[in-house]
Amino acid sequence: PRVTFRDEAGCWWIDEYPLTPPSRTLNGFIFAIFGLYDYIQLTADSAARRMFQESLTTVKNYLPLYRRPGKPSFYGLRFGHYAANYHALHIRQLQYLYKMTGDAFFRDWADTLYSDHH
Repeated sequence: PRVTFRDEAGCWWIDEYPLTPPSRTLNGFIFAIFGLYDYIQLTADSAARRMFQESLTTVKNYLPLYRRPGKPSFYGLRFGHYAANYHALHIRQLQYLYKMTGDAFFRDWADTLYSDHH
C-alpha cells in the first residue's frame, strides 16, 4: 500500500496511513498539504507545487463527504469514525488553508463545520 495515489475520479491523495483500501483521513491529508506548502516555500519545486494544487482540489471535491450536518465531521472516509476534537482540528486546518491560499472556499467550509458542531 502507498500513502500517495490517484483515486478513481483522478483526485490526488496523500493518505495518513498506508492501508488498502485507503483511510482518506482528513486531518492527516491536510497536515501533509501543510508540509508541501512549507517545502514549496523553501525550494519553489514545480512538482511539489502541482501536488499542492491537486491536493487542494481533492479537499474541495471531497470535503462534503466528511460533513455530518449538525454533528462532528468524519475523521476519515473508510471507517466512519468521528470525534469532536478532530472536528475542531478540521475547522482550524481549513482556516489555515484559507490563510495560506486566500481561497474563500476553505474559510466558508470552516464556518460551515463550526456551525454544525461547536
